[in-house]
Amino acid sequence: TDVGKQIGDGFNEGVSDVGDWLGWNGHSSDQNHTSIERAVDSAKDVDLVVICIGEEAYAEKPGDIRSPYLPLGQVELVRRMRKQYPDKAILLVYFGGRPRLLQDTPQLANAVVLGFLAGPHAGQALVDLVTGQYSPSARLPITYPLASDGGGAPYFHTISDQCTRGEGILPHYEYAPCDVQWPFGHGLSYTTFEYSDLTVRGNIVSGISGSVQVQNSGTMGAAEAVMIFTFDDFRKTTPEYKRLRAVEKVWLDPHQSLTVEFQISADDLKFVGPHDDRHYILDPTMSFWVGVGHDTDCRTDGPNHGLCQHLEAAQESIANYSPSCQLSCDLWVNDDSHSCASQLGLTSLEDCLGLCQASSDWPMDSASVGTDGWGWNYLNCIESIVWGFQQQKLQDPGSDINCAKMTSLCRDVFATQHLNEFGLGPGVLSSGSNSGGRPPLYGTTIGGIAPGPSSIARVFGLFALVVGTVVVMMAMRGVSVSDLILQRRRRRQDQLPHDNDDNGDGGVNGVEMFSISDEASGVVA
Repeated sequence: TDVGKQIGDGFNEGVSDVGDWLGWNGHSSDQNHTSIERAVDSAKDVDLVVICIGEEAYAEKPGDIRSPYLPLGQVELVRRMRKQYPDKAILLVYFGGRPRLLQDTPQLANAVVLGFLAGPHAGQALVDLVTGQYSPSARLPITYPLASDGGGAPYFHTISDQCTRGEGILPHYEYAPCDVQWPFGHGLSYTTFEYSDLTVRGNIVSGISGSVQVQNSGTMGAAEAVMIFTFDDFRKTTPEYKRLRAVEKVWLDPHQSLTVEFQISADDLKFVGPHDDRHYILDPTMSFWVGVGHDTDCRTDGPNHGLCQHLEAAQESIANYSPSCQLSCDLWVNDDSHSCASQLGLTSLEDCLGLCQASSDWPMDSASVGTDGWGWNYLNCIESIVWGFQQQKLQDPGSDINCAKMTSLCRDVFATQHLNEFGLGPGVLSSGSNSGGRPPLYGTTIGGIAPGPSSIARVFGLFALVVGTVVVMMAMRGVSVSDLILQRRRRRQDQLPHDNDDNGDGGVNGVEMFSISDEASGVVA
């Protein structure tokens, strides 16, 4: 149709114009000019130069790169533009799905917009920001690297992850935080925000609550992302430099103030412990800083910074906390897939914790290894059992749960109360009580320990296995029980002193000798 022809002609004409400008067509008006030179020439009559750099469209494997650097032509374009127009305003816009190293281009531009993968309407959004229709309010979700080694990223790197700096003879022993292009949470706005009156309450066990005053001290309404970080003083595993715990985004009109409140639960403060890489734990002995703002560093100037507040250890919880006990008892009492705790006499989480923590009174050595209660091996075992319960309920919600698996397939902690995971401790007291006031699960005791039915069955099963193994080995050698008895009797007769038979009855010192005949087998013993 005529409309289709017009669209096609217009598209081809546009492609031809772009090709001429880039020097693709071979009949450019000036064959001696490169595309960079033509771009620089086109900016001679404008007040603001917008340079978009970055990556082409890509997906999955075809998008793999071996170098984080931008194509050199893009870097050269920015350099030539600044050299040609030292007084013009240059806005640098980066589009791409990952942080590419920008080298010196940010220093050559008046402002930088990180668009990442902004979508098909990115152009209009960029126009609205550049013309002041909206104020930027985004915060960087990553640490943008400065060097190819990625130093300083991610923002929650370990506190020991540092770089060296200084001049002189190698090696440099002056350690310092690694320089980055922009830190995590960085972002500019057309207005300014001021923070004050930080208050924080709580500890690592109870959780944290607090508030901070935020004021828009500029002349344009805008949104602000209030970011709350924690800085651990120490930990059983190497702590991160800092960790984002809460974010609250608020809108403030010019000169408006607002009190922003935040909550951080104890679960949010858990960390992967030293025992394995699967379980998150708390440590009541920990103290830490709470800081507000992406650029607030409570490690370097915490005591002198108004946006840093220090929280001490949870002293009342230190003596009564065991990570493995907490996790094990959560599986016993709080898991919805079973009710095995009530069947075994555990009426509450406190009962379970008291029973488990009683095992911690018998450390393995002076290092108090036994402070882990029932132990991490036990926790791993019942996790697998409870996982099976959960799968059973998913497949057949009305099915009955066999709680005996908890004490038969894993260690029976109720039959071995006060024993830690190394077998140390007095076991269940014969008086029938323990530190939690809960009687033993079974009524009888053996040697001060109350064995459960599963324990007794295992003992008899082991005995039967040993006897059966001996009989099979004898049969394989062609030896019967009767043969063994006959051999043993003959050895005893050979060892007796027969000349001491005083009464002539074949006995020795009053012991009458006798024989037993087995007519069926023909064996005489």
